[in-house]
Amino acid sequence: MLNDRSMLNDRPINDSFRINYHREYLAALKKAKDVHGVNVDGYFIWSLLDNVEWGDGYSDKFGLYSVAHPSLERIAKASATWFAKEIFNWYL
Repeated sequence: MLNDRSMLNDRPINDSFRINYHREYLAALKKAKDVHGVNVDGYFIWSLLDNVEWGDGYSDKFGLYSVAHPSLERIAKASATWFAKEIFNWYL
């Protein structure tokens, strides 16, 4: 089950740019599958959690979950909740 906590200091972790990217990508993937008959076995997000970009240290943030330092608590970003609902709706 996803951690539904997408708040840090009572403010959402807004990553609407990530939601828009995945929305457009999944729409193209669905079109390829439904219209062109492409066999789609899965879709993987490169980074589920924030990680270190070797050239930039911790300045660039990736993933659907933020990693709080120093506790290392995982906090769901808005995209984590959106992504879970989007994938669930594919199977309705």
